[in-house]
Amino acid sequence: FQAEDGIRDLVRSRGLGDVYKRQEGRPTVPVAFVTMDMFDLFSNGKKGAWSRIAGLLETDPLSSNFEFYLIKYRELFDFRNVPAQIHRRISALYRIHGESVRCAGFGLGALALRHYSVSKFYEPGTMERLLQVAPPNKGLQFPEPITKALPHNRARFLSQLDPEGDFMKALNREANGAKNVAGGFFLEPARMNDHGFNPEIRHFIIAGEIIEQSKESLKSTGEAVGRSAGAFVEFWKDFLADRNLDPGFLKPLKETGRQFLEYYEQGLENLPAGDLVVPVDRALVEGVEYRMLPHGHFSLLAAEDVDDERYRTVRDFLMK
Repeated sequence: FQAEDGIRDLVRSRGLGDVYKRQEGRPTVPVAFVTMDMFDLFSNGKKGAWSRIAGLLETDPLSSNFEFYLIKYRELFDFRNVPAQIHRRISALYRIHGESVRCAGFGLGALALRHYSVSKFYEPGTMERLLQVAPPNKGLQFPEPITKALPHNRARFLSQLDPEGDFMKALNREANGAKNVAGGFFLEPARMNDHGFNPEIRHFIIAGEIIEQSKESLKSTGEAVGRSAGAFVEFWKDFLADRNLDPGFLKPLKETGRQFLEYYEQGLENLPAGDLVVPVDRALVEGVEYRMLPHGHFSLLAAEDVDDERYRTVRDFLMK
């Protein structure tokens, strides 16, 4: 079915999709925009992080031979579930259009698409190219107060993103004797190059980097908010509650607030290069083409118009 803005919307609760139907009358190339969110508050609106880019593409004459699909997953909470879920969507688009799908993923969605492309579920030829925006290709480390405050399923999910964990090591081909681990996550080593990417697919990474002036501004803001641990905790409790987050996450927040505040203040003193969520050295992979854009994580896809470098970088890779 069509979304209100004319973009074909495949979103159902928890990632369950509708029947796909290609527009009649002209051949088109399918483009899948994928997001995978842990919490609704980070979902960039009802239609996800790609809605701005997809909306601009719908009006761009250069993309008239393409058809765009928004695919949004919520609460999968285990990377063992990812390849099968992605396979259902991408293989369906491939069969309907008779064309390889051009894929773009943001954040965890980017990692999910990569995971599928090197998994036992991957159907050769279904993906022509893969654009990753702010991808945690080498994992992410989360502060202990956050993981302690999370329900078990979310905490397990974050643990799978640990750079030293079994999943990330197997995905990046860093683990010795990881055959059982790879099998547990449905990875297929025969489809992976030395860095854990499918060599049959064109890849491109967009990474964000906060410039020094923005870092200083962030530090000032953090110091102002951080003067009162109580106010800090109450602010986040209200913020999360307004977004209907699972109460199970809010309950232990007060107990861990002081620890999280300490981590927050210490982290501002030594911010790594990156977009404030995914460090550059966790996103980029040797041998994969990339481009750095001077934007934070949640604004990397917030293109204002067709002349915006964020839009043009995405379009040029996917359309040309």
